[in-house]
Amino acid sequence: MTSESFLSQLQGDRVEHHKMTYKGVEYAKPYQTIFLNGEEISGLREMKSRFDLIKSIFDENSIKYDSYLDIGCNLSYFPYRFSSHFKKVQGIEGDSYYVNLVKQLYPSLNILHNNLNDKPLREIIAAPVECITALSMIEYINNKDSFIKDLYNLSQNLVIVEGHSLDINSGKDIYYESLLNKQPWTVTRHSILTDNGINAPKEAKGRPLWICKK
Repeated sequence: MTSESFLSQLQGDRVEHHKMTYKGVEYAKPYQTIFLNGEEISGLREMKSRFDLIKSIFDENSIKYDSYLDIGCNLSYFPYRFSSHFKKVQGIEGDSYYVNLVKQLYPSLNILHNNLNDKPLREIIAAPVECITALSMIEYINNKDSFIKDLYNLSQNLVIVEGHSLDINSGKDIYYESLLNKQPWTVTRHSILTDNGINAPKEAKGRPLWICKK
């Protein structure tokens, strides 16, 4: 598969018609940074600093790097990067468009296609997972209480939840934090706000990040 043939599949309406130029040809910009035929191509979201931050949280908590699950993995930047650290890596993505692209980008990754509003997490993943990330996706879950309970029951060690760019502006960050605190784990709100992405509104203050540890 050539880089050009892959990029030609990207749909502009998925990224609010943000564009990039590759070898003189204009394409839709990928939502996340991708690794394509040995090249790193940046997307709407800044991914490296987020990866470095999450990796540092894992290191600070002395995890074993046994198993990792990324929920709402999109173009699977985190499963791809963490596949060299964890023994077992999985991703869940509800959009077939992204699942199809990931199968072409990273065919060895174990990415499950499932909408968590149709089938809950507890019915998809049976074995406990050491570390879970649920990044920029909690607002799309209808039954948030049930979803967070599933996160608690499934996790062996650590869950990292990231909110959206306007959560602080709207007060949803307080609501999400209260839901996380219903489970008997330790919830810590990180002092660093993660990157909004170039498509975020100018008034956005940054995305909150919670560390939930058993």
